[in-house]
Amino acid sequence: MLFNFYPKPRINDLVPELQKILNDEDRKADWKRAVFGLGAIPNAKAALKLREFLENRFSGEIDDETFQAICYVPFSMAFACRAYKSEDLKDYILNATNPDFWEAKKIGWRYKDLKEANLNIFMAQLYIKSSILLNKHDNLRNDIMSKIKADRGARSEIIRQALQKVELFGKPDDEKQLANPLGICTYMFSKQSGDSGVWDTPY
Repeated sequence: MLFNFYPKPRINDLVPELQKILNDEDRKADWKRAVFGLGAIPNAKAALKLREFLENRFSGEIDDETFQAICYVPFSMAFACRAYKSEDLKDYILNATNPDFWEAKKIGWRYKDLKEANLNIFMAQLYIKSSILLNKHDNLRNDIMSKIKADRGARSEIIRQALQKVELFGKPDDEKQLANPLGICTYMFSKQSGDSGVWDTPY
């Protein structure tokens, strides 16, 4: 089971174990849990593995299971911010809420109609939605909200739809469930792709 609570010296040793799962094409069904597991490990190596998985691992058309695993990366990074106090990670998440950030990255994979400009917008939306997993008192969550609300660009209305998702998720019951790591894991794995999922495409 990926989410047993190990002492810190042991939990840091799980990075190679989770990476092994991500390298195994026969274990695609476990990839999304391995991705989220990396977010529970408070060190720079785990955060780097997440970025590599999203940005560099794939090219061309990807399948459903790969797409779902990639969609967990922003939420895993937000989860990591609760325990891993890294300014670099916070800066990455804040910048990732802007489609221009993804335009510069030139991600090599695509999924159905998610490519080029649509993919850039979708990734920005995911990182905005992932802010629900940040501590509600965290400055990063406030920075993301302020940045989006101040945006008057051509895509602002599209991006604001993702902000509305965050506000819809921010109900008292959700906040209570998101107060501890086990609750966050339960919350995330209860979400499925589709119209009510956290990674739907509202553009």
